[in-house]
Amino acid sequence: MSQLGQKGYLLATASGVAAAAAAATAAQAAPPVPYTWTGFYVGLNAGANWQTWHGSANYTYEGTNYPFYNASDTSVGFIGGGQIGYNWQSGNYVFGVEADISGLTGGSSVDISSGKSASSSIKWLSTVRGRVGTLIDPQDLIYVTGGVAFAEVKTSYHPPAFYGNFAKSQTSTRTGWTAGLGAEHMLSDPHWTVGVEFLYVDFGNHSFTPTNTGYYPEYTKTSHFSNNVAIARLKLNYKW
Repeated sequence: MSQLGQKGYLLATASGVAAAAAAATAAQAAPPVPYTWTGFYVGLNAGANWQTWHGSANYTYEGTNYPFYNASDTSVGFIGGGQIGYNWQSGNYVFGVEADISGLTGGSSVDISSGKSASSSIKWLSTVRGRVGTLIDPQDLIYVTGGVAFAEVKTSYHPPAFYGNFAKSQTSTRTGWTAGLGAEHMLSDPHWTVGVEFLYVDFGNHSFTPTNTGYYPEYTKTSHFSNNVAIARLKLNYKW
């Protein structure tokens, strides 16, 4: 190799080493991705719901109460909707509030006996909850959550005709409570998070007394229903 060639080779080698060193220095100097959980977010959710209801009734005749029916059932359906919320991060702790609304399938009807049937279903459900969590690492959050819940609940009872006109169907907006837990992961793009959440929702008991215009107008019958829902769902959020 000529002296000129050797100089060219050495110059090229030195240039390559300098470029590699500059790239490494730039990589080391580049700021890390700012994984912060503070901010507003919106998202979608989808999963399964397990609706459980219990219905019972008693009728009153000449001042004495008598049991009329007692029934329970659990059904599995789909739940899907959206959520909006805000998080505050303080060190390894994250505090937040979230509101969501979802549509549900499911609900069920039960044939009790002697021509009697009862049914119950929840068509939509909304919650407003607080969240408190801790970071396992900058991108992974586990949390507990709880708050108030609202839902449209339809309940009905249909007796055989010879009991009189005791049939009653009632749709009402009910208020209850909810509690649960979840886990959330921030993707490499810190605007996006994915998670899984489990909630239990309880709407307590409610009663209704239909007007009897049938064969036994002297009878008064009161139905009692309780409703609760277990939810398991996946969530996708976009955070600002």
